[in-house]
Amino acid sequence: MTPPSGVEIYHDDLAIYWLENEALLCSVCKPASRTVEALQESFRLIRKITNGRKVCLLTDTSAAGFGSQKAREFSLNSSPDHFKAMAMISGAPYSSLLVNTFMTFSVQPIPMKIFNSEKDAREWIKNYA
Repeated sequence: MTPPSGVEIYHDDLAIYWLENEALLCSVCKPASRTVEALQESFRLIRKITNGRKVCLLTDTSAAGFGSQKAREFSLNSSPDHFKAMAMISGAPYSSLLVNTFMTFSVQPIPMKIFNSEKDAREWIKNYA
């Protein structure tokens, strides 16, 4: 997933971000390890990008680094404060397996779904924008 030309790009240790149509935050994850501290910084940046509004998240998790159980729980518990729904794209089979396993064994506080293609993810997330 690549940002369209003309949008402002934001970076932190975990991802690059851009906002599309004021209602869709897009991100491409970096291979950095997910820690609670790094996630707190990411959520601070997301609040800045979105001016504190809840938006839908379209994220490419193909290169995402691993995180501890504590980091995953923090992310899951913080998501409803920032997002209406989350569409995750993963072209990596192992990454898809990890996300699907995590989603199976935890209650999702917002609509979340994993996709193999950006097109399918964008189509699904439109329902929540």
